[in-house]
Amino acid sequence: AMEKLGEEGFARNPSGTGPFKFKQWITDDRLILEKNPNYFENGADGKPLPYLDGFVGRYVPDPTVSLVDLKAGAVHILEWLPTKDVATVKADPNLALFEMPWAGQVYFMGGFNTEAPPFNDVKVRQAAIYGIDREGMAKALGFGVGVPHYYPDWAPGSLGYDDTIVKYEYNPAKVKELLTAAGYPNGIDVELKVIAREPENTIGEFVQAMWSNVGIRTKLVSLERLAWIDAVRAKNFQVCFWRGTFVTSVDPHELSTRIKCGGTTNWSQFCDKEIDALMDQGAAELDPKKRHEIYRRVLQIEQERAYLFTGIAMPLLTAYRKEVQGLTFNFQTPRMEYVWLKQ
Repeated sequence: AMEKLGEEGFARNPSGTGPFKFKQWITDDRLILEKNPNYFENGADGKPLPYLDGFVGRYVPDPTVSLVDLKAGAVHILEWLPTKDVATVKADPNLALFEMPWAGQVYFMGGFNTEAPPFNDVKVRQAAIYGIDREGMAKALGFGVGVPHYYPDWAPGSLGYDDTIVKYEYNPAKVKELLTAAGYPNGIDVELKVIAREPENTIGEFVQAMWSNVGIRTKLVSLERLAWIDAVRAKNFQVCFWRGTFVTSVDPHELSTRIKCGGTTNWSQFCDKEIDALMDQGAAELDPKKRHEIYRRVLQIEQERAYLFTGIAMPLLTAYRKEVQGLTFNFQTPRMEYVWLKQ
C-alpha cells in the first residue's frame, strides 16, 4: 500500500489488519470505517468481531453541540465530556457515564520561581502549599467528580507513589507559622501568573482568594498562552500554574521532561541535582521494586523541598447512550470491536 499510494496517500488511506477497514476521511468532520470481514478475533460468544457493521468518528469542536447530539441519539458515544456536563448526563435516563481517573487531568499543576524572593525560601513555598484548600476546591470546582490531589505528576498505583509522604493538607495555622519563621509575620504579597482561558481563570480566582485569606496576598495576572510561556521561560514570575496529567506508569523520559533541570515541560524551572541523579538511576534500573524505591525518593524530595504543588484531579469522562453494550477501553480509547447496540 505504501509503494502504491506514496507517503502522503498512505497517510490518508490507511491499510491494516484491525477490526475495521478505512472507508472515508472528511477532514475536520468525520472518519468513516466499515467492518473488516477478515478480522481474526472472535468475541466471548464465539462470534466473529467486530459486532458492528461500521463506525463513524465525528469531530465536533463545540462540546455543547456534541452533548445535544448525544441526548438526541445522533451520537452514541461522546469522548472528553466536559466536567461541567456531568450532572446533565447523570440526570438523563438514556445516558451513562464512564469515569477514567487514571487518564484524567490535574487541575492544576503549579510551581515557584525558586531563584528569587520570596519563594527561594523553602518555608515560604511550604506555607503557600499549606494554604491550598483542596477539599473546598473539589467541592466548588469538581462538579461531583473532582477529588483532592496532593502529589504533582504521581497517580495512585504508579511507581514511587506513597501517600505517607508529606501532603501539605490545608492548614492556615501552619501557613502563619512558616511565614513568621521565614521573616514575614505580617504575610507577603505575591503575583500569580495564569493562562487566560478556562478553567485556569476560575481556578486562579479561587487560589487568589484562598491564599489572600491566609496572609499570602495574591495579585492574579492572566496572560495569553504564548505570553505566559514567554514570561515563565524568562523566569519573569513568582508563582504560576498550568494544567497537567498524571504520569501513570512513571515513564522515566516523560517524567524527566517535567522535573529534571532544563526539562522541556519543567515550567517553573526548578533544578535539583539530587533529583536528576535519581531519575537517571531509575531509568537504568530493571527491578520494579528498586525502581519504586528510587521514584519514591524522588517524590519525597519534591514534596519536602516544595518545588511543585497541585489542587484537584479530574477523571477523563466518556458519556454514552445506554443502548451501547460491551463498551471497554484501551487506557482511554473505546474498544469499538467489542461494542454492539441493544435494539
